[in-house]
Amino acid sequence: MKNGRPGLPTDEQGQAHVIISFPSRKSPRILKEFIQMWQSGLSLSEISRQTGRSRDMVRRALKRHEFETNPKSDEFDPTVWRKRRRSSSHPPYGFCYFQGNLVENPKEQEVLLLIIKLSKEGMNPNMIASHLKAKRLRPRRADSWNRNSIILILNRTLKQD
Repeated sequence: MKNGRPGLPTDEQGQAHVIISFPSRKSPRILKEFIQMWQSGLSLSEISRQTGRSRDMVRRALKRHEFETNPKSDEFDPTVWRKRRRSSSHPPYGFCYFQGNLVENPKEQEVLLLIIKLSKEGMNPNMIASHLKAKRLRPRRADSWNRNSIILILNRTLKQD
């Protein structure tokens, strides 16, 4: 005890301190990594997941260096997102998401082709729904087919043709 204060034990007085260094906030290595990942086509969330940094930090770093994180297109096509990536909505009937991409669902494609065939033969949506019920073919989420679901499917498929 020195001057009334307890001192360190003699065995701890000679030990060196451990110095912890934190990376600087504006690390050029991290920024280059963000830019490379952004230019390779990864989203902000994917970059965030892979680097362990917050999504907001990635966005601010890219924006600070004049990278547009939300590009606006002159030609807006609302169906483009369906072709590229998965969304929170259900895919259209006859399709499913596989590894993030919209692909044909083999189970539903047979029914979809039957609906189109029956429509081209001149059957109205009520008759098509009755035909599918008689064959005991079930829709994806409902108990049975109805006129409105057939109309929606036909409108979507006829727009693509």
